[in-house]
Amino acid sequence: MKTFPTFNSMYQKYIFPRKQFVNHHRMNAKKYIIPEVERRLREQNTPGYERPNDMLQSLMEMYPADGDYEIPYEDYVVNWTFMLVFASIHTTTENTTMVLYWLMKYPQYIDELLEEQKEAIESEGTKGQDPELSFDVIKKLVKLDSFVREVLRQRTVGLSLQHKNINKQDIELSNGIVIPSGEIVYFNSWDVSRATDLQGEDAEDFQPWRFVQSKKQAVRIGEDHIFFGMGKHACPGRFFAVQEIKTITSLLISRYKMTAASDITLPYTHRGMPTGAIKFEKRDN
Repeated sequence: MKTFPTFNSMYQKYIFPRKQFVNHHRMNAKKYIIPEVERRLREQNTPGYERPNDMLQSLMEMYPADGDYEIPYEDYVVNWTFMLVFASIHTTTENTTMVLYWLMKYPQYIDELLEEQKEAIESEGTKGQDPELSFDVIKKLVKLDSFVREVLRQRTVGLSLQHKNINKQDIELSNGIVIPSGEIVYFNSWDVSRATDLQGEDAEDFQPWRFVQSKKQAVRIGEDHIFFGMGKHACPGRFFAVQEIKTITSLLISRYKMTAASDITLPYTHRGMPTGAIKFEKRDN
């Protein structure tokens, strides 16, 4: 988009099929966000002002109002808000969908997940409460956590996690490979997720309880699990994202009997999406 700004502008204005929906949501967002931004800017220097501890405040402090953003400041904040929403909700929704499709491909594991859920609720004493699936209940669903991590492992294919050498000098790795200044490096995610020395001899197989005994949680990063990145730049929202995925999955399997209404096809590329119809029938709990 940066390489061809004029083409991108024309595409967004005249061709993009969801332009009307995006504009509608932007108008709604601006209706609520802009007055709040203006209020905080107006009151932030007054005595006794209490700094709000939220993402909007962090954005306003990271990008002060007196900066040069080439567009109105309020629009700039709205743009950042949309990007954060996209980065968090879109990816979590997509991976929850993946977990559900893997469940439909391997429905024999649903009863075992339901039994685990029942035991966790009974041990925490949240039966009939709101929420019944509390944080502590979700934390005890180790089989579901293993299922989620195994689905993420199956999805970790292709090239990912690009890094650019921003130094003015070349970088020589311990194995002798040289990364020239300005060049971009990608990780071979497929090799990581299929390496037998990292994943086991059955690395090609889908084993939902693979990580139950090893206690490797879905959020635990490492050289054998790079879905969320590694090091200090690993996804900071992975804890909340996995909590959401497990909560949504738990609610769906407990409230609905889900069955495949057609053939289920799982993706074999990172950008691929599963296909197939799923039938939902409300359970008589």
